[in-house]
Amino acid sequence: VCLVENATVASMTVFNRWTWAFVEGRCAKDGAILILSVIYKACEYSLRATCARAGAQVVVVDVPFPTPSRESVLASLEQTLQQHNVRFAFLDHVSSQPAIELPIKEMVRLCHQYGVEEVCVDGSHTIGSARYDIEEVGAEWFFSNLHKWGFAPTTATLLHGKRELLKQTSHAIISWNHGQGLTHESLFPGTRDFSAFLSVPAAVDYLSGWRSDRGETSEVFCRRRVREAASKLAKAW
Repeated sequence: VCLVENATVASMTVFNRWTWAFVEGRCAKDGAILILSVIYKACEYSLRATCARAGAQVVVVDVPFPTPSRESVLASLEQTLQQHNVRFAFLDHVSSQPAIELPIKEMVRLCHQYGVEEVCVDGSHTIGSARYDIEEVGAEWFFSNLHKWGFAPTTATLLHGKRELLKQTSHAIISWNHGQGLTHESLFPGTRDFSAFLSVPAAVDYLSGWRSDRGETSEVFCRRRVREAASKLAKAW
């Protein structure tokens, strides 16, 4: 587990790794990277500016909105996996616009079933608003902002990777600890204000112990309030 500056740095760190897989010929020329239609646009631009320029084909899974069912998302994902030689996948857990919580565990499992080498889960909105069990989901990469729903100040992002991958991966910003693996490289990616990182333990403790006036955890509270707001908007419109 590492702390990095933001979700953009987290995703670029993974994209750089995938880019070199294509540049060095470790991925076939027909190899593809799978993304969702609800991908955060900054991440898509980063992906196309790196992996796509190195020869990766980018394939998009359509996630309709309103989303009819979990099964419809999984069916769309499986159809894309069947049609392309997908080597890497970049999936959203809770998408930004529109806001949809996707069946991430089943999606990751489906990707692995079709031979995808590495899956990265964009969980930028996960911590504080939804549950995510890293071991149970089994994705090779996962990142989540702590400065959104996690009560940490701007900016601090958790980046989790499989242990062997962390050793083989460099930070998106190359600095003094280059070549020592992502865990060490993340400690000093150049001069910056690290105070947000230092606040993370206190923020996590606060989030873990926080309860609403109904005794709800942050995740339960957020879900209830979203449903209430959706109901009000539906009635108003």
